[in-house]
Amino acid sequence: MLRFYWRLCRTAVRELFNASERIVTALAVVLFLVTWFNRDIAKKLATDWEGLSRWWSIAPVLALVTLRLMKANYAAYESERAGRLQAEAQLRESRDAAAQREDPLVSSKRKDFQEQLKELNEPEQFLLAALATRPRLTGEQAAELLLRRKIIGGGTAATNAPNAESYLRAIERKTSFVEFLQANGYWRIVPEVKQFVEEWAASRDGN
Repeated sequence: MLRFYWRLCRTAVRELFNASERIVTALAVVLFLVTWFNRDIAKKLATDWEGLSRWWSIAPVLALVTLRLMKANYAAYESERAGRLQAEAQLRESRDAAAQREDPLVSSKRKDFQEQLKELNEPEQFLLAALATRPRLTGEQAAELLLRRKIIGGGTAATNAPNAESYLRAIERKTSFVEFLQANGYWRIVPEVKQFVEEWAASRDGN
């Protein structure tokens, strides 16, 4: 952090001297022309200048320093922002290139996954997304999630477990995404499509 502000101050001071040279030159030219063509103004400037406090000369310098610091800070911010945007663009390009190089078999499975996904209604998609973040889901756990989301109303998780199980059985019937382990009494994502389900669930949460 100290290195950043030290570099910022050096830039501001360098810009200050460059700006000061231009301002001093412009003032000198203006004063020369005014005093050359109008001696009365020249006398007035000379007498008024004697009555001004020397501290007033600091005000324009401080204003100029503040302005240059602000400009240098904004330039540093813009540079950092441009670098970040460029890095994000390069990351997107690399991801797109990787997607284009995807194995044809994986692409075929992904397309099949998208087609099957269209068969599911909203409650079924909600439970499928919930399964993507859990190793397993029982009927009672599914009912708890549906109650919390207010997809079903009234009763308890235990009394609504049959309704939740009907949604899970519908997912199993319509797609090849989930399987019911009879011995354990829960549903889980089929390992072969787990990657696709997780990617889809992550994009669903992002939207």
